[in-house]
Amino acid sequence: MDAIVMSGYFDFEDYERCDSLGATAVEKGNGFWPQLREALVDLLPGGDREAIERDESWDDLRQIPSTPRILIADADPSPADLLKSRLKKFGIEVLTAPDILQGFRVARNEMPSMIVAANHFCDGDAERLLWKLRSSPRTRQLPVFVMAETLSKYNRDNLKRDVAGAAGAAGFFTKPLDTEVFYPAIERYCSLPPVVRLAA
Repeated sequence: MDAIVMSGYFDFEDYERCDSLGATAVEKGNGFWPQLREALVDLLPGGDREAIERDESWDDLRQIPSTPRILIADADPSPADLLKSRLKKFGIEVLTAPDILQGFRVARNEMPSMIVAANHFCDGDAERLLWKLRSSPRTRQLPVFVMAETLSKYNRDNLKRDVAGAAGAAGFFTKPLDTEVFYPAIERYCSLPPVVRLAA
């Protein structure tokens, strides 16, 4: 069976392992979509190859950022300020939004790799933001983490339940933000190499 392995980071051993399994390695980042398209064209039979080569929707996929972005939706600027300088060196852009309306607009226009949202806003709460994101085909699959000083089990259960047929909150962070706790989510959703750490 043919296989394509996608990751944000491959070392030499990873490439060798893919070769030994007969798999094609495609690294996320700049040039990801053209590489994926080329890999699919190489693997698929003639008729399917022609369909992919003609498919203009691949041009639309180029609108998805090739570098990681994190959206911090919070009226308090301190979490974003904490992360901006630490993440910039790893090529991760930090986007900000002070409320639900702007958070939804930024998510829809910029397609971040993940969203970290406060639990309360001047125009609603995290449940409302989740509902807006999950109601839009463009943003319904974006991972959302909710950040608060405290969250009851009732609040967590409500936020984790499915919204409009899509997953609820992917997880929770305590405020103020602990970067050591935050790092595993960045490593997963922003595809950073495992050697990277967020030390100042």
